[in-house]
Amino acid sequence: MRGGATRAAGDTPGGEAHLGRALEAFESTGATFEAAMTRLELVRALAARGETPGAQAHLAEAITALQAARVPRRVAEARALAGALGLIAAGCD
Repeated sequence: MRGGATRAAGDTPGGEAHLGRALEAFESTGATFEAAMTRLELVRALAARGETPGAQAHLAEAITALQAARVPRRVAEARALAGALGLIAAGCD
């Protein structure tokens, strides 16, 4: 994923911009799983710069979509990410 790679290279704003465009593209084409995974990358980026409300919102959306897609392994990964970042995954059931 280009946004995650850009962010990893130290360009957080550029990475977030790429992720935002990817999210829009995935959502506009109905690619809900890919959108959810992109949201998890956005969670990482937003949490890294202290944007907790935005990270929390993307986390909730991602977990809801992953539950709907019936991919429990990815739901568990999202919940683990929430714990590692100090976010709340509760209420996303």
